[in-house]
Amino acid sequence: MASANLFRSRKTLIIPYGLKSWLGCVCRAVLLEEPGNITDFIFDYCTGLMNFRSRELTNISHTLQDFLVSAELAHNIETESGF
Repeated sequence: MASANLFRSRKTLIIPYGLKSWLGCVCRAVLLEEPGNITDFIFDYCTGLMNFRSRELTNISHTLQDFLVSAELAHNIETESGF
């Protein structure tokens, strides 16, 4: 019987990038908050993460646009003043 276990093929599980850190964060949040309903808490937690991500992406794109406009204005001023 021992030899039968030796030749069993091992199964490989591919974990998506970021799943391990996400799971660690969710577990930490559950332990800290001690919610009565863990399923609802995880749903709310993930919804909050998605909202934060979309808001941050919007802020980043606006910041980049502001930077590009500022750089364009600075370039135009330098060009006009001859510096």
